[in-house]
Amino acid sequence: KTIKIPDVVFVSVAVDSKGFPWVIDRKASRLLKLGPEGQVLLKAGASGGREGYFSHPSDALIGKDGLIYVADKGNNRIQVFNGEGVFLNAFSKASANQPLDAPAALAQDASGNLYVLCADRKVIVILSPNGAVIREIGGDLAPADRFDHPVSLAVLGSELLVLDAGTRSVKVFTLGGRLIREFGSRGGGKGEFKN
Repeated sequence: KTIKIPDVVFVSVAVDSKGFPWVIDRKASRLLKLGPEGQVLLKAGASGGREGYFSHPSDALIGKDGLIYVADKGNNRIQVFNGEGVFLNAFSKASANQPLDAPAALAQDASGNLYVLCADRKVIVILSPNGAVIREIGGDLAPADRFDHPVSLAVLGSELLVLDAGTRSVKVFTLGGRLIREFGSRGGGKGEFKN
């Protein structure tokens, strides 16, 4: 069944434990909770820089704790909401001196740690459930693990997979940040990525 919602530009969708989809509406810079027929049950946020507001939101994740995490790319932060759409917290630091630069994608491991793809710096920042920085993967300090143009990531069991559009490959890391393999390459054949 196709559900059309007028004037909504979907960027990301996540489904909560009750089966309700939560979507990022890029056009209105807001988070929407949808019902089974596509009706908007709840709206959170609007365009802006205050707490609970967004600038170019890019991804949403329903956490193991039931909270909704939103990558607020334009405001360089991750915002956290409860299941009623109420703003709870924001994470904006990748380290003591470094902000989260353009967080573009999110993933979470079984321990609740958050993996944040920071597009501008080409790194993955790993945050504890309370937002404390655990480590970074990639960047200028790790030439062998460097990303050319990371665009997406996923945690599968004990591995972190990062899609690098620049190299047309998927880099697979341990959750501790060690590169263990890479697959894919440029091209149109088996195991190759065009775009």
